[in-house]
Amino acid sequence: MSITPLPPLDRTAPTFRADVDTYFAEKIPQFAVETEAARAQIVATGAAVTGAVAAVDADALAAVGAKNDANNSRVQAALSAGTATTKAGEAADSASLAATKRQEAVDARNIAVDSKDIAVAQAALSQKYATQTASEVTPGGGFGAKKYAADAAASALQAGAPLTGTSATSLALSISSKTLTTQLGKAWTPGQMVVLARTSAPVTQRMSGTITAYDAATGSMTVLIAEFTGAGTFTDWTIGVTGPRGASSLTLPVQQVSANLTGVSNVIYALTAPVVLKMPANSADGDFFGFSNRSTGQPSIDPNGKTIKGAAGIMGLDSPVASALLRYDAATNDWVESFQGFTVASISTNVAFLQANTWAAKQTFQGFTVLGELSPATKYARYTGTTAAAQGNAVTIAHGLDRTKIISITAVVTRNPNDVIPPEFSASAGFQYSVYAGPVNVTLQLSSANSANLLSMPFSILVGYME
Repeated sequence: MSITPLPPLDRTAPTFRADVDTYFAEKIPQFAVETEAARAQIVATGAAVTGAVAAVDADALAAVGAKNDANNSRVQAALSAGTATTKAGEAADSASLAATKRQEAVDARNIAVDSKDIAVAQAALSQKYATQTASEVTPGGGFGAKKYAADAAASALQAGAPLTGTSATSLALSISSKTLTTQLGKAWTPGQMVVLARTSAPVTQRMSGTITAYDAATGSMTVLIAEFTGAGTFTDWTIGVTGPRGASSLTLPVQQVSANLTGVSNVIYALTAPVVLKMPANSADGDFFGFSNRSTGQPSIDPNGKTIKGAAGIMGLDSPVASALLRYDAATNDWVESFQGFTVASISTNVAFLQANTWAAKQTFQGFTVLGELSPATKYARYTGTTAAAQGNAVTIAHGLDRTKIISITAVVTRNPNDVIPPEFSASAGFQYSVYAGPVNVTLQLSSANSANLLSMPFSILVGYME
Protein backbone atom coordinates (compact mmCIF):
# COMPACT_ATOMS: atom_id res chain seq x y z
CA MET A 1 0.00 0.00 0.00
CA SER A 2 1.63 3.26 -1.10
CA ILE A 3 1.20 6.58 0.68
CA THR A 4 0.58 9.60 -1.56
CA PRO A 5 3.00 12.41 -0.56
CA LEU A 6 1.43 15.68 0.50
CA PRO A 7 1.80 18.17 -2.40
CA PRO A 8 3.57 21.54 -1.98
CA LEU A 9 1.53 24.75 -1.85
CA ASP A 10 2.39 27.64 -4.20
CA ARG A 11 1.27 30.76 -2.38
CA THR A 12 1.90 32.85 -5.52
CA ALA A 13 -0.73 30.92 -7.48
CA PRO A 14 -4.09 32.66 -8.02
CA THR A 15 -5.81 29.52 -6.68
CA PHE A 16 -3.75 29.55 -3.51
CA ARG A 17 -6.70 30.11 -1.11
CA ALA A 18 -8.73 27.34 -2.71
CA ASP A 19 -5.60 25.12 -2.73
CA VAL A 20 -5.18 25.65 1.02
CA ASP A 21 -8.83 24.71 1.66
CA THR A 22 -8.46 21.63 -0.56
CA TYR A 23 -5.24 20.78 1.24
CA PHE A 24 -7.06 20.59 4.57
CA ALA A 25 -10.33 19.19 3.26
CA GLU A 26 -8.93 16.53 0.89
CA LYS A 27 -5.19 15.95 1.00
CA ILE A 28 -4.80 15.62 4.77
CA PRO A 29 -7.87 13.32 5.08
CA GLN A 30 -6.56 11.25 2.11
CA PHE A 31 -3.19 10.99 3.79
CA ALA A 32 -4.83 9.80 7.02
CA VAL A 33 -6.81 7.15 5.13
CA GLU A 34 -3.73 5.87 3.25
CA THR A 35 -1.62 5.77 6.42
CA GLU A 36 -4.35 3.82 8.22
CA ALA A 37 -4.60 1.41 5.26
CA ALA A 38 -0.81 0.90 5.32
CA ARG A 39 -0.96 0.21 9.03
CA ALA A 40 -3.78 -2.31 8.52
CA GLN A 41 -1.81 -4.02 5.75
CA ILE A 42 1.25 -4.27 7.98
CA VAL A 43 -0.84 -5.76 10.79
CA ALA A 44 -2.28 -8.29 8.34
CA THR A 45 1.22 -9.19 7.11
CA GLY A 46 2.37 -9.62 10.70
CA ALA A 47 -0.54 -11.97 11.35
CA ALA A 48 0.36 -13.99 8.25
CA VAL A 49 3.98 -14.18 9.36
CA THR A 50 2.91 -15.32 12.83
CA GLY A 51 0.87 -18.09 11.18
CA ALA A 52 3.87 -19.11 9.08
CA VAL A 53 6.09 -19.28 12.17
CA ALA A 54 3.46 -21.44 13.87
CA ALA A 55 3.40 -23.75 10.85
CA VAL A 56 7.20 -23.96 10.87
CA ASP A 57 7.16 -24.78 14.60
CA ALA A 58 4.70 -27.58 13.82
CA ASP A 59 7.04 -28.84 11.09
CA ALA A 60 9.91 -28.75 13.58
CA LEU A 61 7.91 -30.83 16.06
CA ALA A 62 7.11 -33.25 13.27
CA ALA A 63 10.81 -33.44 12.45
CA VAL A 64 11.62 -34.25 16.08
CA GLY A 65 8.99 -36.99 15.96
CA ALA A 66 10.56 -38.36 12.79
CA LYS A 67 13.94 -38.30 14.46
CA ASN A 68 12.51 -40.27 17.40
CA ASP A 69 11.10 -42.74 14.94
CA ALA A 70 14.58 -43.06 13.46
CA ASN A 71 16.03 -43.76 16.90
CA ASN A 72 13.41 -46.41 17.44
CA SER A 73 14.33 -47.88 14.10
CA ARG A 74 17.89 -48.21 15.30
CA VAL A 75 16.64 -50.75 17.83
CA GLN A 76 15.53 -52.71 14.82
CA ALA A 77 18.94 -52.16 13.15
CA ALA A 78 20.03 -55.67 13.83
CA LEU A 79 17.07 -56.92 11.87
CA SER A 80 16.95 -54.22 9.20
CA ALA A 81 20.07 -52.02 9.08
CA GLY A 82 19.19 -50.71 5.63
CA THR A 83 15.72 -49.55 6.75
CA ALA A 84 17.16 -47.78 9.81
CA THR A 85 19.69 -45.91 7.70
CA THR A 86 17.01 -44.76 5.27
CA LYS A 87 14.73 -43.45 8.05
CA ALA A 88 17.62 -41.62 9.68
CA GLY A 89 18.33 -39.88 6.36
CA GLU A 90 14.69 -38.86 5.97
CA ALA A 91 14.64 -37.46 9.50
CA ALA A 92 17.77 -35.42 8.85
CA ASP A 93 16.29 -34.01 5.60
CA SER A 94 13.05 -33.04 7.38
CA ALA A 95 14.96 -31.31 10.18
CA SER A 96 17.05 -29.36 7.66
CA LEU A 97 13.96 -28.28 5.70
CA ALA A 98 12.19 -27.17 8.89
CA ALA A 99 15.18 -25.08 9.93
CA THR A 100 15.28 -23.42 6.49
CA LYS A 101 11.56 -22.58 6.58
CA ARG A 102 11.84 -21.19 10.11
CA GLN A 103 14.66 -18.87 9.03
CA GLU A 104 12.61 -17.72 6.02
CA ALA A 105 9.70 -16.92 8.30
CA VAL A 106 11.93 -14.95 10.68
CA ASP A 107 13.36 -12.99 7.72
CA ALA A 108 9.84 -12.19 6.48
CA ARG A 109 8.84 -10.97 9.95
CA ASN A 110 11.91 -8.70 10.07
CA ILE A 111 11.00 -7.26 6.66
CA ALA A 112 7.46 -6.56 7.87
CA VAL A 113 8.80 -4.76 10.96
CA ASP A 114 11.16 -2.69 8.78
CA SER A 115 8.24 -1.79 6.46
CA LYS A 116 6.20 -0.60 9.42
CA ASP A 117 9.09 1.56 10.66
CA ILE A 118 9.47 3.07 7.18
CA ALA A 119 5.73 3.87 7.01
CA VAL A 120 5.82 5.57 10.43
CA ALA A 121 8.91 7.56 9.40
CA GLN A 122 7.21 8.66 6.16
CA ALA A 123 4.18 9.80 8.13
CA ALA A 124 6.37 11.79 10.52
CA LEU A 125 8.17 13.45 7.58
CA SER A 126 4.85 14.31 5.98
CA GLN A 127 3.67 15.83 9.27
CA LYS A 128 6.83 17.98 9.40
CA TYR A 129 6.33 19.05 5.75
CA ALA A 130 2.70 19.99 6.39
CA THR A 131 3.71 22.07 9.43
CA GLN A 132 6.50 23.87 7.54
CA THR A 133 4.24 24.53 4.54
CA ALA A 134 1.48 25.93 6.72
CA SER A 135 3.93 28.20 8.56
CA GLU A 136 4.59 29.90 5.20
CA VAL A 137 0.89 30.59 4.84
CA THR A 138 0.55 32.51 8.15
CA PRO A 139 3.85 32.72 10.05
CA GLY A 140 3.32 33.25 13.79
CA GLY A 141 0.08 34.23 15.45
CA GLY A 142 -2.03 32.29 17.91
CA PHE A 143 -4.56 31.59 15.18
CA GLY A 144 -2.06 30.88 12.34
CA ALA A 145 -2.80 27.99 9.99
CA LYS A 146 0.43 26.34 11.18
CA LYS A 147 -1.24 25.12 14.37
CA TYR A 148 -4.17 23.59 12.50
CA ALA A 149 -1.99 21.98 9.80
CA ALA A 150 0.22 20.43 12.48
CA ASP A 151 -2.85 19.11 14.33
CA ALA A 152 -4.29 17.69 11.11
CA ALA A 153 -1.05 15.98 10.10
CA ALA A 154 -0.49 14.61 13.60
CA SER A 155 -3.98 13.14 13.60
CA ALA A 156 -2.94 10.89 10.69
CA LEU A 157 -0.76 9.00 13.18
CA GLN A 158 -3.64 8.48 15.61
CA ALA A 159 -5.52 5.28 14.86
CA GLY A 160 -8.24 5.85 17.48
CA ALA A 161 -9.26 9.53 17.29
CA PRO A 162 -8.53 11.41 14.03
CA LEU A 163 -9.94 14.87 13.30
CA THR A 164 -11.64 13.93 10.05
CA GLY A 165 -14.98 12.35 9.31
CA THR A 166 -18.05 12.25 7.07
CA SER A 167 -21.75 12.93 7.46
CA ALA A 168 -24.92 12.09 5.53
CA THR A 169 -27.02 14.71 7.36
CA SER A 170 -29.00 16.99 5.04
CA LEU A 171 -27.48 20.49 5.40
CA ALA A 172 -28.04 23.74 3.50
CA LEU A 173 -25.13 26.01 2.62
CA SER A 174 -25.83 29.06 4.79
CA ILE A 175 -24.60 30.96 7.84
CA SER A 176 -26.34 29.47 10.88
CA SER A 177 -25.84 26.85 13.57
CA LYS A 178 -25.75 23.35 12.00
CA THR A 179 -26.33 20.06 13.85
CA LEU A 180 -25.22 16.88 12.09
CA THR A 181 -24.40 13.25 12.79
CA THR A 182 -20.90 11.92 12.13
CA GLN A 183 -18.64 9.11 13.37
CA LEU A 184 -18.27 8.20 17.05
CA GLY A 185 -15.13 8.53 19.15
CA LYS A 186 -13.45 11.39 17.27
CA ALA A 187 -11.12 13.93 18.88
CA TRP A 188 -13.05 17.11 18.01
CA THR A 189 -13.57 19.63 20.83
CA PRO A 190 -15.66 22.83 21.13
CA GLY A 191 -13.76 25.85 19.84
CA GLN A 192 -12.04 24.00 17.00
CA MET A 193 -12.64 25.32 13.49
CA VAL A 194 -13.77 22.82 10.86
CA VAL A 195 -14.66 22.83 7.18
CA LEU A 196 -17.67 20.91 5.86
CA ALA A 197 -16.98 20.23 2.18
CA ARG A 198 -19.42 18.46 -0.09
CA THR A 199 -17.67 15.20 -0.97
CA SER A 200 -18.61 15.36 -4.65
CA ALA A 201 -17.76 19.09 -5.04
CA PRO A 202 -15.40 20.05 -2.21
CA VAL A 203 -14.08 23.28 -3.79
CA THR A 204 -17.31 24.91 -5.00
CA GLN A 205 -19.71 23.76 -2.24
CA ARG A 206 -18.30 24.10 1.27
CA MET A 207 -18.77 25.93 4.56
CA SER A 208 -16.66 26.44 7.66
CA GLY A 209 -17.15 27.51 11.26
CA THR A 210 -16.55 26.78 14.94
CA ILE A 211 -17.54 23.58 16.76
CA THR A 212 -19.86 24.45 19.65
CA ALA A 213 -20.62 20.85 20.68
CA TYR A 214 -19.53 17.29 19.86
CA ASP A 215 -20.69 14.07 21.60
CA ALA A 216 -18.15 11.29 20.96
CA ALA A 217 -20.64 8.69 22.23
CA THR A 218 -23.43 9.58 19.78
CA GLY A 219 -21.55 11.32 16.97
CA SER A 220 -23.73 14.44 17.24
CA MET A 221 -21.86 17.63 16.25
CA THR A 222 -22.99 21.28 16.24
CA VAL A 223 -21.06 23.84 14.16
CA LEU A 224 -21.63 27.59 14.10
CA ILE A 225 -21.06 28.37 10.41
CA ALA A 226 -19.20 31.64 9.70
CA GLU A 227 -18.73 31.48 5.92
CA PHE A 228 -19.77 29.36 2.94
CA THR A 229 -19.28 28.92 -0.81
CA GLY A 230 -21.97 27.76 -3.22
CA ALA A 231 -25.69 27.17 -2.69
CA GLY A 232 -28.05 24.24 -2.12
CA THR A 233 -28.83 21.45 0.33
CA PHE A 234 -26.74 18.23 0.28
CA THR A 235 -26.20 14.96 2.16
CA ASP A 236 -22.58 14.07 1.31
CA TRP A 237 -20.13 15.92 3.58
CA THR A 238 -16.46 15.45 4.40
CA ILE A 239 -15.35 17.03 7.70
CA GLY A 240 -11.82 18.28 8.45
CA VAL A 241 -10.13 20.77 10.74
CA THR A 242 -9.20 24.16 9.35
CA GLY A 243 -8.01 27.59 10.50
CA PRO A 244 -8.98 31.23 10.20
CA ARG A 245 -8.00 32.91 6.91
CA GLY A 246 -5.15 35.36 6.88
CA ALA A 247 -2.58 36.52 9.43
CA SER A 248 -3.66 40.15 9.88
CA SER A 249 -7.36 39.70 10.64
CA LEU A 250 -9.66 37.28 12.40
CA THR A 251 -13.13 36.48 11.11
CA LEU A 252 -15.54 35.65 13.94
CA PRO A 253 -19.06 34.21 13.64
CA VAL A 254 -22.01 36.00 15.29
CA GLN A 255 -24.53 34.06 17.42
CA GLN A 256 -27.72 35.54 18.84
CA VAL A 257 -28.47 34.53 22.45
CA SER A 258 -31.86 34.69 24.18
CA ALA A 259 -31.25 32.24 27.08
CA ASN A 260 -28.49 31.68 29.64
CA LEU A 261 -25.46 30.18 27.92
CA THR A 262 -21.83 29.17 28.48
CA GLY A 263 -19.99 30.51 25.44
CA VAL A 264 -16.97 29.27 23.53
CA SER A 265 -13.92 31.17 22.35
CA ASN A 266 -13.75 32.97 19.00
CA VAL A 267 -17.47 33.79 18.75
CA ILE A 268 -19.32 37.12 19.12
CA TYR A 269 -22.60 36.87 21.07
CA ALA A 270 -25.50 39.27 20.41
CA LEU A 271 -27.57 39.26 23.62
CA THR A 272 -31.22 39.77 22.66
CA ALA A 273 -32.59 39.22 26.20
CA PRO A 274 -31.40 39.98 29.79
CA VAL A 275 -29.54 36.66 30.09
CA VAL A 276 -26.33 35.55 31.81
CA LEU A 277 -23.54 34.80 29.34
CA LYS A 278 -20.78 32.76 30.99
CA MET A 279 -17.35 33.02 29.39
CA PRO A 280 -15.49 29.79 28.46
CA ALA A 281 -13.72 28.02 31.32
CA ASN A 282 -10.82 26.83 29.15
CA SER A 283 -9.28 29.33 26.75
CA ALA A 284 -5.93 29.50 24.94
CA ASP A 285 -3.68 32.53 24.96
CA GLY A 286 -4.85 34.92 22.24
CA ASP A 287 -8.42 33.56 22.03
CA PHE A 288 -11.15 36.12 21.31
CA PHE A 289 -14.58 36.54 22.93
CA GLY A 290 -17.13 39.20 21.93
CA PHE A 291 -20.52 40.33 23.16
CA SER A 292 -23.03 43.10 22.45
CA ASN A 293 -26.20 44.05 24.31
CA ARG A 294 -29.08 44.07 21.81
CA SER A 295 -31.84 43.84 24.43
CA THR A 296 -33.91 46.41 26.32
CA GLY A 297 -32.84 44.85 29.64
CA GLN A 298 -29.53 44.32 31.40
CA PRO A 299 -27.67 41.11 30.46
CA SER A 300 -24.70 39.97 32.57
CA ILE A 301 -21.26 38.61 31.72
CA ASP A 302 -19.81 35.95 34.05
CA PRO A 303 -15.99 35.75 33.64
CA ASN A 304 -16.11 32.13 34.89
CA GLY A 305 -13.08 32.26 37.21
CA LYS A 306 -11.11 34.82 35.19
CA THR A 307 -11.04 38.62 35.20
CA ILE A 308 -12.27 41.13 32.62
CA LYS A 309 -9.81 44.02 32.19
CA GLY A 310 -8.52 43.31 35.69
CA ALA A 311 -11.93 43.22 37.38
CA ALA A 312 -13.37 40.09 38.99
CA GLY A 313 -17.03 39.21 39.40
CA ILE A 314 -20.10 39.34 37.19
CA MET A 315 -20.36 42.40 34.95
CA GLY A 316 -23.75 43.94 34.09
CA LEU A 317 -24.36 45.54 30.69
CA ASP A 318 -26.48 48.55 31.66
CA SER A 319 -26.26 50.23 28.25
CA PRO A 320 -28.51 49.01 25.40
CA VAL A 321 -25.52 49.21 23.02
CA ALA A 322 -22.74 48.02 25.37
CA SER A 323 -20.28 45.97 23.30
CA ALA A 324 -16.77 44.60 23.63
CA LEU A 325 -14.31 42.35 21.84
CA LEU A 326 -11.93 40.75 24.35
CA ARG A 327 -8.69 38.84 23.92
CA TYR A 328 -7.47 36.31 26.52
CA ASP A 329 -4.06 36.88 28.14
CA ALA A 330 -3.01 33.52 29.65
CA ALA A 331 -0.12 35.09 31.59
CA THR A 332 -2.51 37.21 33.70
CA ASN A 333 -5.65 35.04 33.35
CA ASP A 334 -7.37 38.21 32.17
CA TRP A 335 -9.63 39.15 29.25
CA VAL A 336 -8.32 42.42 27.80
CA GLU A 337 -10.13 44.63 25.27
CA SER A 338 -8.93 44.39 21.68
CA PHE A 339 -10.47 45.66 18.45
CA GLN A 340 -7.35 45.11 16.37
CA GLY A 341 -7.51 42.61 13.50
CA PHE A 342 -11.23 41.89 13.82
CA THR A 343 -14.07 41.52 11.31
CA VAL A 344 -17.61 40.22 11.78
CA ALA A 345 -18.22 37.13 9.64
CA SER A 346 -20.06 37.51 6.36
CA ILE A 347 -21.61 40.96 6.84
CA SER A 348 -23.40 40.69 3.49
CA THR A 349 -25.33 37.60 4.62
CA ASN A 350 -26.32 39.12 7.98
CA VAL A 351 -28.20 42.16 6.65
CA ALA A 352 -31.30 41.33 8.69
CA PHE A 353 -29.21 41.03 11.83
CA LEU A 354 -27.51 44.38 11.22
CA GLN A 355 -30.78 46.14 10.37
CA ALA A 356 -32.30 44.95 13.62
CA ASN A 357 -29.19 45.70 15.68
CA THR A 358 -27.69 49.05 14.68
CA TRP A 359 -25.17 50.90 16.82
CA ALA A 360 -26.71 54.05 18.24
CA ALA A 361 -23.40 55.56 19.36
CA LYS A 362 -20.14 56.25 17.55
CA GLN A 363 -17.76 53.28 17.55
CA THR A 364 -13.99 53.79 17.71
CA PHE A 365 -11.66 51.13 16.32
CA GLN A 366 -8.03 51.77 17.21
CA GLY A 367 -6.50 49.21 14.86
CA PHE A 368 -6.64 48.74 11.11
CA THR A 369 -10.06 47.85 9.68
CA VAL A 370 -10.85 45.10 7.15
CA LEU A 371 -14.08 45.49 5.14
CA GLY A 372 -14.64 42.34 3.11
CA GLU A 373 -12.59 39.20 2.53
CA LEU A 374 -10.45 40.71 -0.28
CA SER A 375 -9.96 44.10 1.36
CA PRO A 376 -6.61 45.07 2.92
CA ALA A 377 -6.43 46.23 6.53
CA THR A 378 -6.65 50.05 6.29
CA LYS A 379 -6.63 53.31 8.25
CA TYR A 380 -7.25 56.93 7.25
CA ALA A 381 -5.39 60.11 8.17
CA ARG A 382 -6.80 63.64 7.83
CA TYR A 383 -4.73 66.81 7.30
CA THR A 384 -6.10 70.37 7.36
CA GLY A 385 -4.75 73.79 6.40
CA THR A 386 -5.26 76.91 4.28
CA THR A 387 -4.62 77.13 0.54
CA ALA A 388 -1.87 79.37 -0.86
CA ALA A 389 -2.51 83.09 -1.29
CA ALA A 390 -1.52 83.16 -4.97
CA GLN A 391 -2.37 81.09 -8.03
CA GLY A 392 0.22 78.44 -8.91
CA ASN A 393 1.52 78.17 -5.34
CA ALA A 394 1.33 75.07 -3.14
CA VAL A 395 0.94 74.11 0.54
CA THR A 396 2.77 71.05 1.89
CA ILE A 397 2.14 69.10 5.10
CA ALA A 398 4.35 66.28 6.45
CA HIS A 399 2.21 63.12 6.40
CA GLY A 400 4.43 60.83 8.53
CA LEU A 401 3.40 57.74 6.54
CA ASP A 402 5.16 55.07 4.51
CA ARG A 403 4.58 56.29 0.95
CA THR A 404 4.43 52.72 -0.37
CA LYS A 405 1.44 52.00 1.90
CA ILE A 406 -0.72 54.92 0.69
CA ILE A 407 -3.61 53.64 -1.45
CA SER A 408 -5.90 56.70 -1.79
CA ILE A 409 -5.84 60.48 -1.45
CA THR A 410 -8.59 63.07 -1.85
CA ALA A 411 -9.36 66.57 -0.67
CA VAL A 412 -11.99 69.33 -0.43
CA VAL A 413 -11.55 73.10 -0.29
CA THR A 414 -14.30 74.92 1.59
CA ARG A 415 -15.10 78.14 -0.28
CA ASN A 416 -18.14 78.94 1.87
CA PRO A 417 -20.57 76.95 4.07
CA ASN A 418 -22.47 75.84 0.98
CA ASP A 419 -19.62 75.01 -1.43
CA VAL A 420 -16.87 72.38 -1.03
CA ILE A 421 -14.67 71.97 -4.08
CA PRO A 422 -13.06 68.61 -5.05
CA PRO A 423 -9.71 68.32 -6.88
CA GLU A 424 -9.56 69.11 -10.63
CA PHE A 425 -12.94 70.87 -10.59
CA SER A 426 -13.37 72.60 -13.97
CA ALA A 427 -17.12 73.17 -14.37
CA SER A 428 -16.59 76.83 -13.41
CA ALA A 429 -13.53 78.99 -13.91
CA GLY A 430 -11.18 79.72 -11.01
CA PHE A 431 -11.69 76.56 -8.93
CA GLN A 432 -8.97 74.14 -10.13
CA TYR A 433 -6.34 72.51 -7.92
CA SER A 434 -4.64 69.12 -7.47
CA VAL A 435 -3.48 67.07 -4.50
CA TYR A 436 -0.75 64.43 -4.29
CA ALA A 437 1.59 62.71 -1.82
CA GLY A 438 5.37 62.37 -1.95
CA PRO A 439 7.76 60.38 0.22
CA VAL A 440 7.51 62.97 3.06
CA ASN A 441 4.73 65.49 2.37
CA VAL A 442 1.18 65.70 1.10
CA THR A 443 0.76 68.68 -1.23
CA LEU A 444 -2.22 70.81 -2.34
CA GLN A 445 -1.21 72.62 -5.55
CA LEU A 446 -3.30 75.53 -6.94
CA SER A 447 -3.65 75.84 -10.72
CA SER A 448 -1.35 78.52 -12.12
CA ALA A 449 -4.11 80.20 -14.12
CA ASN A 450 -7.46 78.74 -12.96
CA SER A 451 -7.63 78.92 -9.14
CA ALA A 452 -8.38 82.59 -8.40
CA ASN A 453 -11.51 81.69 -6.39
CA LEU A 454 -9.64 79.31 -4.04
CA LEU A 455 -6.99 81.61 -2.56
CA SER A 456 -6.48 81.41 1.22
CA MET A 457 -9.38 78.97 1.70
CA PRO A 458 -9.56 76.19 4.36
CA PHE A 459 -8.95 72.68 3.04
CA SER A 460 -9.05 69.08 4.28
CA ILE A 461 -7.04 66.15 2.82
CA LEU A 462 -7.94 62.50 3.53
CA VAL A 463 -5.27 59.83 2.97
CA GLY A 464 -5.99 56.09 3.09
CA TYR A 465 -3.13 53.70 3.83
CA MET A 466 -2.58 49.96 4.39
CA GLU A 467 -1.24 48.16 7.42
